[in-house]
Amino acid sequence: MLSLKISITVILSLLFTTIASAQKKSNSKIGTKEIQVTALYFNDYRAFNSSDAIGIETVYRVAWKQSTKVGVGGLFIYNAQWFLTEGRCYGALFADITQFAGKRQKWGITAEAGHGIYHLQYEGEDVSSRGFSKMTGGFYYSAFLSYRAIISKKLLLTISPLSWMHRNFRYRYVVEYFSPHSIERYQDVREYNTWAFKIGLVF
Repeated sequence: MLSLKISITVILSLLFTTIASAQKKSNSKIGTKEIQVTALYFNDYRAFNSSDAIGIETVYRVAWKQSTKVGVGGLFIYNAQWFLTEGRCYGALFADITQFAGKRQKWGITAEAGHGIYHLQYEGEDVSSRGFSKMTGGFYYSAFLSYRAIISKKLLLTISPLSWMHRNFRYRYVVEYFSPHSIERYQDVREYNTWAFKIGLVF
């Protein structure tokens, strides 16, 4: 057990030393195209009545100016309690813009805007009525500050401890009553904001 702890300590020390030494090198992604793959975690209680949600995001960016990059990407989120259950998975496609600060471009501010991909529908019928309720994806927005650490010549580690995320859902409810005959309709837009933690790699 002691030897295992020593081995882990040595590995972590070597990893920290390697990363710290790499920070002295030049950031090879300045002014070039890149692909970023990010894992994220957040509390999703308000949207899906469960505490944990995790997901993955992929973005392809090209340089627009020396300190600015634009790109397109996709997001897939699943709720930990309802893993891959119908209606519990959320996706989004978005455009992305990142503004970097400093000559080495370690810090950046990113904004994303796009549209969610989501569909959940329930139908019901009894002796007096029938109807359905449906919720679909609406606009998706995100903004975050990130730090990039150099791992190797062509690989960066990116960390965003506080990433703001906003999701819209369009909700529609229709019920038809048989006797006396009438139809009840209701629709609105449901909005959910949350803070997420992101960590990923830039290739």
